[in-house]
Amino acid sequence: MKVDSRLVVLDLSVTDSKGEPVLNLRPDEVRVYEDGRPQTVRSFDPPAIHAMPPGSTAAAVVRSTADLAKIGQAPVTVLVLDELNMGFSDESYARQKLAAWLSAQPAVLPQPAALMAVTYKNFEELRDYTQDRDALLQALKAHHATVPWRKYNNGTLGAAASETMFASLGALEQIAQSTRGIAGRKNLIWVGDGFPSISTAEPDAKAAETAKAYVRRITNAMLQARVTLSILGPTLKPYGMVTVETQSQTNSVNSGAIVQPATEDLQFASLAPSSGGRAYANRNDLDREIGESVDAGVHFHTLSYTPTEASNDPKQFRRIRVEILRPGLTAQTRDGYFAEPDKPEPPTRQQLAFDLYGAAESTLQYTDLHVRAEHTSGNLYALRVDAGQMTWSDQPGGKRHANTIVLAVCFSAQGRMLSRAVTMLGSETSSAASLSGASATLETKVTPPPGTARIRFVLRDAVSGRLGTTDVAP
Repeated sequence: MKVDSRLVVLDLSVTDSKGEPVLNLRPDEVRVYEDGRPQTVRSFDPPAIHAMPPGSTAAAVVRSTADLAKIGQAPVTVLVLDELNMGFSDESYARQKLAAWLSAQPAVLPQPAALMAVTYKNFEELRDYTQDRDALLQALKAHHATVPWRKYNNGTLGAAASETMFASLGALEQIAQSTRGIAGRKNLIWVGDGFPSISTAEPDAKAAETAKAYVRRITNAMLQARVTLSILGPTLKPYGMVTVETQSQTNSVNSGAIVQPATEDLQFASLAPSSGGRAYANRNDLDREIGESVDAGVHFHTLSYTPTEASNDPKQFRRIRVEILRPGLTAQTRDGYFAEPDKPEPPTRQQLAFDLYGAAESTLQYTDLHVRAEHTSGNLYALRVDAGQMTWSDQPGGKRHANTIVLAVCFSAQGRMLSRAVTMLGSETSSAASLSGASATLETKVTPPPGTARIRFVLRDAVSGRLGTTDVAP
């Protein structure tokens, strides 16, 4: 017997006519529609469910990713400086406004935040999750911006535009992959304009479909990781542009169409509504925009429904509309999703390479597979993985088997990659054994070259694609 069930989960930020959050919405005041069809709400949680634990705003309880388990379902904030797509003056303005917003916050932030930057050189984490406001300010001050020389050299045309698009999408995918193991909602505040509009109405249909498929993949990755993207464009355009919100104004703005993801021209701003966020532009109060986006990601209701439409067409965008019956209220949530196919296609070599080496070269901690490494003897290391997070298949003789791809990379003290090795490791257990609280132990051999200061292990479940990382000294 085969049973296929899908549950769509929506985080719903509701505000009154003054823009203040509404915290007492009732289930009978909400109507949900998918592709115009009414849906039955199956669960409805108030904002209090996602609150930080008592005492966490008086004394910082989160100083790194490892501490996030202490806050349960509470949301976290990810601040990203998009230095790839901004001009130098806009970049300076964005940094000033981000610093101004941080300076206006209490010394102990109400919720943890991480600071990251996308540059022409790389995508890097400037500060791990913390509630220490001053630590974030210090990391921002210590970060030296790079001159966006490619943007000034036909950066909005041809191959350069495609390069910035895939670099921007790659950063989004890495954030989604690395945060998927974090329990609560992730409020991604992207400070920058994002990549320029890319037309898919070109003779090369294969290239256009590749770009569309990648955008669908990013959209689903953010959905699975519960990432809500808000885009804060610091550039003051010479033309008017309205705020793009989920429930209205998604079809067009004065600068051109903001289309549903991966159907026509690809625009970075179209990714915000599909994740439940907003795209701002043509405002000079960037610090206030950051505050509005963070507040929307802290005060929200969560509801779920089972779609009445049974199709699993991965190219069909399911349009979601939420109606609030109480007068004067506005709802913000994601405006749709792409269905997952019954049997996801196996990853390409390029996708595997991106997943593994992107995680290896990053300083982000990937937590979707909980893994720790221990040096046992000689050049042998034991990798202990949470067995409940692995994908197991039944085997003859009452056994279960799981495969894990392991990448071991040796780095110098300066962060230079000295060696790398990929292997597939299998695990086996009895079909009767409980996986809850159990660990699978994978043993692997690493011979560190001279000068190795750190070994990073990247583990990828061969079926689900879940990723985990851990770092050890040689």
